[in-house]
Amino acid sequence: MKVIRGIRIERTTMKVIHLISGGDSGGAKTHVMTLLGALQEVVEIQLVCLTEGPLYDEALIRGYPLCCCLRRRGSICLWSGI
Repeated sequence: MKVIRGIRIERTTMKVIHLISGGDSGGAKTHVMTLLGALQEVVEIQLVCLTEGPLYDEALIRGYPLCCCLRRRGSICLWSGI
């Protein structure tokens, strides 16, 4: 169990997939990184990016579960493991 802002929260088996372009930077990137950081404490998260870019790179650095549909090298994610 985790206490966030005085509220007791137990980790659940809920899974949350966040789908975003992946090329986002600035406010969108900051928002998603903050959201995933908080969510991973209580649910199973998965980030799906449509392309590689600043947001995708930051998620890799932070070690978030990640899938990319279209990579710079032209390969396509088969979404295995989601």
